[in-house]
Amino acid sequence: MRVAAFQNGYFTALCNRVGIEEHVTFAGESFVCGPDGRVLARAPEGVETILYADLDLNQAADSHARRLFLRDRRPELYAGWLGR
Repeated sequence: MRVAAFQNGYFTALCNRVGIEEHVTFAGESFVCGPDGRVLARAPEGVETILYADLDLNQAADSHARRLFLRDRRPELYAGWLGR
């Protein structure tokens, strides 16, 4: 999730369950990442909680990805690749 946020210049959130289901233990620790891949907020381990994060949406416009990766994308080709 952190790498995807960095490479694409957007915010990401990972939501995880808490508790035991059959033979699987879910730890929680949901988190929100900024467009630079940094974790902005993380829920505690093993505790049901609602996670809040303050986002500065201008960070997406100023992201590393916008300067380095997105400028080389060619969306006019996407339709052809998808068979449309």
